[in-house]
Amino acid sequence: MGKFESDESAFNFAVAYLKRVNDLMYVSAEAKAQRELRRWFDTIRATFGEVRIKFNTKEIRELMELEKIITKIFMENPEIDLGDYKEVFIRGRLVHIPNHLIKREELFNLIDDYDYKIRKLADNYGMLLPGKSDPRFAILKR
Repeated sequence: MGKFESDESAFNFAVAYLKRVNDLMYVSAEAKAQRELRRWFDTIRATFGEVRIKFNTKEIRELMELEKIITKIFMENPEIDLGDYKEVFIRGRLVHIPNHLIKREELFNLIDDYDYKIRKLADNYGMLLPGKSDPRFAILKR
């Protein structure tokens, strides 16, 4: 792929790229709020695919290891995305929670950590909030 022909081309590409990342992050946050673990994880993985170009090898490796752990839990527990939580106490009595619900909470925490790390690294590399010299600010100069 060649160089951009003009600042306008770079600006148009940056806007399209940021919109794609923003859309993925929106769907990810929505899935998290609805506790749809599979959809949440899949959209975070897609977000990682978009923003990892700026990450160093160590950061990518660490995120990929976390991704493998999460994927393994999904593979070993296909029922994990079914149903929702039940009350722990019913009429003052302790009710036993099925194992897959306990795994679900563990998985939620792992995915949340994965999500946080990707967003934090993207922010550290200036991919979430652009700097003033960024071509995305060109619209303010017109």
